[in-house]
Amino acid sequence: MTTSLQFLPQFDGFLRRYKVLADGRAMFCFNPAEPNRDNVDFNMKRPSIHPLYTPAGLPVTEQGAHNFPHHKGCWIAHGNVSGTNFYHDGWTGGRILTRKLDWSERDGVGLLEARIEWVDAAGNITLNERRRMWVRPSARINRVDIRTELTTPLEKAEFTVEKHALFHVRPIDAIDEDDGGSARASNGVVGASKIFSTRGLWIDYRGAIGGNKVGVCIMAHPSEGELPLFARPYGTIALNPFFEKPMTLPRGETFRRTFSILAYDGDADIEAAFKNFWRHEV
Repeated sequence: MTTSLQFLPQFDGFLRRYKVLADGRAMFCFNPAEPNRDNVDFNMKRPSIHPLYTPAGLPVTEQGAHNFPHHKGCWIAHGNVSGTNFYHDGWTGGRILTRKLDWSERDGVGLLEARIEWVDAAGNITLNERRRMWVRPSARINRVDIRTELTTPLEKAEFTVEKHALFHVRPIDAIDEDDGGSARASNGVVGASKIFSTRGLWIDYRGAIGGNKVGVCIMAHPSEGELPLFARPYGTIALNPFFEKPMTLPRGETFRRTFSILAYDGDADIEAAFKNFWRHEV
């Protein structure tokens, strides 16, 4: 049976977001980040997916966490591109801004496509991004496949070695290791501190909310190779191609990476879910 998807812009008041429903139940929200939307109470410097819900309706992401407020659900960023910090929330840093957003559906799969600009503190474009998000709900696992494609209008963009890059998720506080959850990676390593700086294709974080088993997992597409892994006991996990090596992106070339994020109920079979991810065309 095909799941019914709905895409609902929510523009009431100051906050703007887009909510995706699967069979009438919230699956996730996309927070676009827009120019000139800051005030003393709200600062959104980069787009995010948050909240992300399991099929049973339990949230598995944290936005503006108690110890690192710049951790925003599921997000893409980098701490130093051509001298600009696009990761932290400092007022003098860069911004990652959604300029255009399109939604479409085909064969029960939703596609959210965003045109995004990475701009420095002076408003100059450092990177142009095309970000596509394929929405795939199911009975036990809600999944979003995400492809980012980066180009630069500059002669070149320099990505430094940086532990704060590229594809991040901040799991909800209730399931991090500090609160009784557990982290495991595709390389067999268990425990966030042990996973940190190893290499692999996915990281899974699971725990319980009110006695209900839930989890969140991030995956890298195997066609693009294993990536350095980032994991912390307080929850943040990341797949980071810039953890060990810098990169120069010349004008006219494209940097491309494909990821997936899963929100699930119960004890999901992550190995099987990973096979299902890379067999799909994205």
